[in-house]
Amino acid sequence: MVETGTGERSRRRSGRTRTDDPRRRSRMTLGDWPLMRKVVVVLALPVLLATTFGGLRVVEQLQDADDSARMASQVAVLRPAVSYAVAVGELATAPVGSRMTVAGLAQADRTLRDAMSRAELTGRQRAGLDALLSAGTALRSERATLSPTRLQARVADVGTHLIVLMEALPRGDSTGPALRALAGVVSGQDAVSGQWIILSAGSTDLGRANQDTAHAIGRESAAIDVISRQLPGQDPRTRRLRGLNEARRGMTAAPAKDWRASMGRSRSAYATLTDDLTGTVITEVSAQASTARADALRDGALILAALVLSLALALIVARRVVVPIREMRRSVLQIAHEGLPAAVEQIRAGEPVPAPRPVPVFTREETGQLARAVDDMHERALTLATEQARLRAQVGDMFETLSRRSTSMVSQQLALIDSLERDEQDPARLQALFRLDHLATRMRRNGDSLLVLAGATARVGGARSLTLADTIRAAQSGVRDFQRVRLVAMPSRSVLPGATADLVHLLTELVDNALSYSPPATQVRVGGAPVEGGGVLIEIVDEGLGMHDQDLVAANERMASGGQVDPATAKRMGLFVVGRLAQRHGVRVQLRANAAGGLTASVLLPATLLVEPAPTADVRSASTGTERTQQPRTGVAARQRPSRPARTPSRSAPGPAVHVRAHGTAGPGARRSSDR
Repeated sequence: MVETGTGERSRRRSGRTRTDDPRRRSRMTLGDWPLMRKVVVVLALPVLLATTFGGLRVVEQLQDADDSARMASQVAVLRPAVSYAVAVGELATAPVGSRMTVAGLAQADRTLRDAMSRAELTGRQRAGLDALLSAGTALRSERATLSPTRLQARVADVGTHLIVLMEALPRGDSTGPALRALAGVVSGQDAVSGQWIILSAGSTDLGRANQDTAHAIGRESAAIDVISRQLPGQDPRTRRLRGLNEARRGMTAAPAKDWRASMGRSRSAYATLTDDLTGTVITEVSAQASTARADALRDGALILAALVLSLALALIVARRVVVPIREMRRSVLQIAHEGLPAAVEQIRAGEPVPAPRPVPVFTREETGQLARAVDDMHERALTLATEQARLRAQVGDMFETLSRRSTSMVSQQLALIDSLERDEQDPARLQALFRLDHLATRMRRNGDSLLVLAGATARVGGARSLTLADTIRAAQSGVRDFQRVRLVAMPSRSVLPGATADLVHLLTELVDNALSYSPPATQVRVGGAPVEGGGVLIEIVDEGLGMHDQDLVAANERMASGGQVDPATAKRMGLFVVGRLAQRHGVRVQLRANAAGGLTASVLLPATLLVEPAPTADVRSASTGTERTQQPRTGVAARQRPSRPARTPSRSAPGPAVHVRAHGTAGPGARRSSDR
């Protein structure tokens, strides 16, 4: 059925179902993660990997850019180093004491040291430059004492240190040939310096001098071969150097000035080639550094853009997945916890129910299909609730028809019994008629219970107000062991005529319950007292076995909610009737355990149901509107006529009183349960 019990409603209000029990499932279980957390994990892993590898690529590019910038700063010392070697050669070939060459070497020394301080040199490179400076400084200090042979050796040492420095510089595909050609240029310059030293020495051993000159010219020719192999094609600068070298081979008997002119032209050609080659190396390395830096920035920007684009696309897709599911979850929970229960209550109350609103997810993929399935289930649930309400209404109508027919016949029976009681003189028969009257009264209460079960309102006619004491006595007349009921005290207030029958019915159920579940030798005390606000609190106290705490809580909740019709209603007819009647008139009923055993049923009557007492009248007259007093009797029958309490007020006029609710009888020693 659509309806659910009190426990299920409380679970719906708290938003927890059986599968939400934290004792059954751990929050660390992957299946229990929220959808957003799962989507974040799915997106975070590839994004994290892409960011890591992309970052490594950018770091590598930046490292290459830094290496290229470091190479550019290292290559920047090449030009001042070559200039220093040239200055050493000029000092070696100049006359002793030439201030110009000494000043030139000192200037070249300062320039080289300044370049070394700015460059990011490696240990090997710095050691090579230090050796170069040391060799030049030694040559300058010992120039006047060195022989031509030693002087050539010192110049060659400077060239060797410079070539070692060039080999320590970083090389690439574009700078390698230029550096090797530059090493050949240094060797060629050393050879020219050697030729100049031999010429300037003025040796008297012409054979030895010619032999040394030829050897120096051969070393220069080998250096030119190295240069020509590194430069592409027939380079005109190489051809010029080779032509000058070959010309000096045939100048054995030429004057010294011709030799000096030829060697000066060679030095000039070597200087030009040195400038070109060092410029090429520095330009290439600087270009590589700029290119590496630009590539790093470009790759970093591309990787960052790709990551941002991928993340944006992933977030868009995730939103397309998560938002519909969240919307459907919100809508389904609203339907399950609010919409459907409210619609069911409207259907029960006979109110028109608006058409169910569809789940606002209208995509065609799986989430949209699930939303449409939820809409179908919602409609089918409302259809089922409507059919159940229609069926319940039909059953209620049948109950009402049966109840009214039964009540009508019982009322006729009571009227007949009443007429027999008036004419009966035999005490034994009169006692039997009283018992029959009492059974009929209880049968009439069963009929009224069916009316309450059907949700129908009894037709009240000719009812009059009763005092609270008479109301208790009327309730006493509807129970079997009415002799055990003791009225302790009751305020002098009366009940409104429209609520008299329902209040009598309510009290009858509670009194009958107290009598049924308490020992036969005990009494049930009924008393009342005024409370703040103008109401009256009536308490029915028994000395029975009581109820379990959880059953007591459930019974109070059931009465406070007005009772729900379910398969267990027939077993708990008393609580159902009490709850419905109390809800109808705003009466509060609560059960609580007594310290000495048993239960106390508290009935709080609001001031709106009470009025000041009317003039005293017979309960029968108040219930039927007709003066029906006992006729005086004579004889034995009159003296031995049994007594009975006043009959319960009638719900329909004319006719005897109508009682409500008849429990299945239980032995007085039976344990109380939640069906009380």
